[in-house]
Parts: sequence; C-alpha cells; structure tokens
Amino acid sequence: MGRINHIDNSCKKEHKNKIIILKENKKGSCNSTYEMENKNKEPITIIDIENCIYKNNNISKRCDWGIETRGTVYFIELKGIDFDKGFQQLYETIIDMESCFKGKQIKARLVVSRVSSIDILKKDLFYKKLSKKIFYIPLKNDHIIYKSNNIKETI
Repeated sequence: MGRINHIDNSCKKEHKNKIIILKENKKGSCNSTYEMENKNKEPITIIDIENCIYKNNNISKRCDWGIETRGTVYFIELKGIDFDKGFQQLYETIIDMESCFKGKQIKARLVVSRVSSIDILKKDLFYKKLSKKIFYIPLKNDHIIYKSNNIKETI
C-alpha cells in the first residue's frame, strides 16, 4: 500500500461558494449526495481523490472526495448499499493520506442508498477501525457520519 505525501494541485479545486454539492458521477450508480453549506464563505478546497489522485492506480479501495477547510479535512464516500466497503474505502484513504493533513481534524462521511441498523454498523470491522483511527470531540460526536441518500452539514 503506497502512502500519499503530496497532493498535486491539479487534483484540487478552490471554492468560496456558499453551497457545495458532491454527487456520484458513475453511470447506473446510486443517488447519494453530500452537501456542505459554507455560511462564512471561507476558502474550501475540494480534492478529487478517486478520479485524480488514484486515477492511474489499480487501488480500488479509496474514497471519492476530500474537502479541506482551515482546520478540518472531510473524507467523503458516496455508495450504494455496501456500507462495509464504504467504511473500508474511507479508512484506507485516511491511512494513505494522513501525512498530507498534519494538524487538521479528520472527519469521515459515508452516504449510502440505504443504511442498515445501527447495531450492525457498530459491529462492522472497518467502522470500528475508522472510529479508533480518527480524532474526534466526544461531546460533538461528529467524527463519522453515515446516512441514507444525502448528508447536509454546515460549517
């Protein structure tokens, strides 16, 4: 497994838009979307992880997108119903890219077309690994969010 130590600028896109929407672009794919409202219009960088950073790589277990704000990096996977693979993709990407985001809080977002019961998810191996890997603030408990069809959040 290769480690990513640098992100090429061609894989990044700066945004100051108030609302950013990420959708799965594959044919016949799910209808999962991720939406971030940028109330203060602070600079945000969208990173195309799947189609740019790993474009010429045969590694399939990587998430779709990254969104970098001043203090946080959101790793985002848009998925059909395979939540286990989604958590694995998030985990593997964070392990691979963590050296690029030293000093920043890491958060994971998984949008699936259907969420299984919470009890099943909490027994999932990669959910557990992901929970242990990324730093979170216990009172907020927003280090990992998984939802069906759409995640909307405000920064």
